[in-house]
Amino acid sequence: MANVAEKELEKIFGSDSSGNTPERRAHTSSRKFVRSQDQIALFSPEANGRILTAYEAYNSFGLDILKEVIEEGSAVIAFNRKEPSQTLRKRREALGLSIEDIKKYAGLSDSAIKNAEDPTKRSPIRILERLCQVLGLDESVIGFKPGAEGDFDLALRLKTIMDTGQYHLNPKNVLVLSEAAWVITTQNRLMRWLEINQGEARWKSFKADDDYQSFPIYKKGYELARTTRDKLGLGDEPINSLRDLCNKRLNIPLIQIELPRRIAGATLASGKGRGIVVNLQGNNANVWIRRTTISHELGHLLWDADQRLKKLKVDSYGDLESMENGDRTEQRANAFAAEFLAPRRAVKRIFEQKKNLRDIMVHFGISYSVSKNQVCNALNFDPKTKEFAQIDIMPTQEWQIQEEDYLPAKDFPVLKKNFFAGLVAKAQQKGLLTEDSAAQYLSCTKDDFLKYRDTFISLLG
Repeated sequence: MANVAEKELEKIFGSDSSGNTPERRAHTSSRKFVRSQDQIALFSPEANGRILTAYEAYNSFGLDILKEVIEEGSAVIAFNRKEPSQTLRKRREALGLSIEDIKKYAGLSDSAIKNAEDPTKRSPIRILERLCQVLGLDESVIGFKPGAEGDFDLALRLKTIMDTGQYHLNPKNVLVLSEAAWVITTQNRLMRWLEINQGEARWKSFKADDDYQSFPIYKKGYELARTTRDKLGLGDEPINSLRDLCNKRLNIPLIQIELPRRIAGATLASGKGRGIVVNLQGNNANVWIRRTTISHELGHLLWDADQRLKKLKVDSYGDLESMENGDRTEQRANAFAAEFLAPRRAVKRIFEQKKNLRDIMVHFGISYSVSKNQVCNALNFDPKTKEFAQIDIMPTQEWQIQEEDYLPAKDFPVLKKNFFAGLVAKAQQKGLLTEDSAAQYLSCTKDDFLKYRDTFISLLG
C-alpha cells in the first residue's frame, strides 16, 4: 500500500519530487499549475491565469483536485455556480461599502467589479485576487471555499464603527483596515510555511489574564510587563526596535499606516491571526510616542481576552494618556506600555546617576510624559508637584531609523513593506511561491519584484 501511495504522489508531483508526505512532495516538486476563476490545470506557456507552485496548489486545493488535474488535464474548483460572485458581494455589503468605494481604492473599473459580482460572468483571476485583498479574503481559495476564509465578525465590526461615525472612519479607512487584515492573515500563513519558530506564533504562548479588578489597576499592568520581559529574556535593557520584536520574535504582524488623526492604534483579529495596526499620523509622528502606542496595543494583544479585543480594538490618543482615569482595560495597557518600555528599577538607577529626564528618554526611546511618570513612580515623586528642568523632547534620529519601515520604491504599497515583503521574497526563493504569485502578494510587477527581491530578503535579518 505504501508503494502505491508513493507512486501516486510521484504521478501528481513528478519524478523530481521527494518525500513520504504530500506536503513534502509538493514542496520539492518543480511542477507548476495555473488557475482561472473556476478551473485549475497544469501550467503551459500560453496560459494567462495565476501561475502556482505545486506547494501553493496543494495547500489551496488538496490532493484529490491535483490528482484530477493530472488525470483529466484540468479540474473545476468552483464549489457552486454562484461563486465567487456571491462571496465577493456579501463581503462588500458586510463591510458597508459601495462599488464606487472599492473602485476608487482598488483601482478597478465599475464594470470589472460588477462582473465579478455577477454569477453569469467570468472574470480574470487577477481582478478577483485584487478584490479579495482589499476585502480581507483569502484569494488563494476564492470560489473553492465558501466565504474564502473571510472573518465575517471583523467585517461587521468595521461596518459598525463606520456607521456610528466612531473614530471618523470613512470607506477608504475601512478598506485600509480590511486589507490590513489580509496582510495579517497572509503573513501568518507565510510564517507557517517558512516554519518560523517551528510554524507557531510566539505570542500564542501568552495566556489572557482576566484580572481587571486589582486596585490600583496600573500595578497589574506593571506585573504583566515584567512577566513579558522575563518570558522574552529582555532583562531591563532598552527595546531597540518594537517593529522587530513584534514581527520577528513574537510573530505579530505590525502594520504602520496613515489613519484618521484621532486614532492612535488598534489590535486586529482576523480568523485565528492577530496583528497590530499603528497610525503614523497625529502624535505618533513622534517615534517615541509611537513606541508607546505599539506597546499599549501589545499589552492588549498579549494579555486581553478575546471578548475584549472584539475583532478590532481601536484606541484613540486619549486612551493612552492616563493610568488612573477612564476604562480599566486601557489603564492596565498604559501601565504595561510604560513598564515594558522602561522598567522602573532601571529608570531609578539611571535618574539617580544623571538627574536628567532626557537621558531616560534617549536610553529607552520613550516620550517625555512616559519618562516623567516612570521617574515619579520609581522615586515616589508626586507628578503633579514635581518639577523638572526644561529639555528637548524630540526623538533622536537613531530611534527614528530603528522603528521606520523600509519602502524600496516610491510607488510600492505602504501596507506591504518591510517584514511582509521579506517573507514573500523568502517564500519565493524557497520555491513555495511562484514569481507571479509573489508579485501579486506585493501588488507590483514581476520585474519590480525581481529587482528588489534580495533587498526584501535582507529585511528579515
